[in-house]
Amino acid sequence: MKVWAVILAAGVSKRMGYPKTLLPFNGKSIIRHVIKKALSSNVDGIIAVINPNVRGLEQEVKETGVKVVINQYTENGMSSSLWNGLKALPNEVEATLILLGDQPGVDPWVINKIIKTYEETRSKIIQPTYQGIPGHPVLFDQSLFPYLYEVRGDQGGREVIQKFLSERVLIETGQSLLKDIDTWEDYIQLIKSSNQKIGS
Repeated sequence: MKVWAVILAAGVSKRMGYPKTLLPFNGKSIIRHVIKKALSSNVDGIIAVINPNVRGLEQEVKETGVKVVINQYTENGMSSSLWNGLKALPNEVEATLILLGDQPGVDPWVINKIIKTYEETRSKIIQPTYQGIPGHPVLFDQSLFPYLYEVRGDQGGREVIQKFLSERVLIETGQSLLKDIDTWEDYIQLIKSSNQKIGS
């Protein structure tokens, strides 16, 4: 069975006014942290969907060795990145794991647990929960790809999850909920929480 990760990193960071994926965090850019976590997991391949208008992002991602896909239609929202990522997947892929490019705290252990659960259950959707709250990354079986192509705007895979709730398997991580970095306050909180962990 082949499971590939698709990292959605083509956002325009309107609320921040600065490309959040390139913000520094513990010596590396945020997108590098996400890619490193994916590389440390059991996924069979990785695609990063990026915004060509973010200066330096393409080079930053290429240096990691993962496959880069350019999203020329970022104004259409997250769904356009999802479509581009799905189109770039090899034909033999059986499922894709959708990661967000602004969640450097994603845990390879969680990714591996999702993949293992998929291998054991072959459920159409595998989603982690963080102390009971559903979060990312989410795995979608290839049978749901046509429905993901129908998504519009900034919904990502949320509509498809709701449509196939009966096909979803939840796995509890026991960890705190992963947070997106949408504002400078989110970024500052990320730095503070990291410093607390290092100092503890």
